[in-house]
Amino acid sequence: MQEKLHLVETERARMSAELGEQVNTLRISSDAVRREALSLSTALRTPQVRGSWGEASLKRIVEISGLTERCDFDTQHTYVSDDGRFRPDLRVNLPAGKVIFVDSKVPLAAVLEAYNTEDETAQRGHLQAFARHVRTHIDQLSEKNYWQLDVGSPEFVVLYLPSDEFYRLALEQAPDLHDYASRRHIVLASPAS
Repeated sequence: MQEKLHLVETERARMSAELGEQVNTLRISSDAVRREALSLSTALRTPQVRGSWGEASLKRIVEISGLTERCDFDTQHTYVSDDGRFRPDLRVNLPAGKVIFVDSKVPLAAVLEAYNTEDETAQRGHLQAFARHVRTHIDQLSEKNYWQLDVGSPEFVVLYLPSDEFYRLALEQAPDLHDYASRRHIVLASPAS
């Protein structure tokens, strides 16, 4: 009996040590994930990083759709007109010389603020600010009149939001956003669409 108790105690000690190691490994992994998430959050607060992420997401989506750069689409093609220089993020080349312009926008700051607060009222305020930012981007993009830069363009521009969650949040806060955008010759899009 004494020998059996000793074996059980030895096994319990071994399992306790293993559990301690696993908890420690989990803590280290959790700290690493937290640091990376903080680093990503900090990076996404920089407009240049957000813009690059949006453009990369847009390019990847059209490539996944089977389009080839410099054949089916061009990125950052510069146009010069009487109104100045314009550079849409993407120009999709269609048959018969037609084109569709796509511009990626990532108004992410308010969404990050919303997710970083526990206060529901403040969260709603940040999400409403996000919807206003999307609306502002619609207005700014509409003022560029990209369709006047190329005779082969239909009278609309695609505003690409690089996350389906951003798209959903914008429509949730401003259900009339599609109508608002279409009146300004803007079509909203996300990775799913």
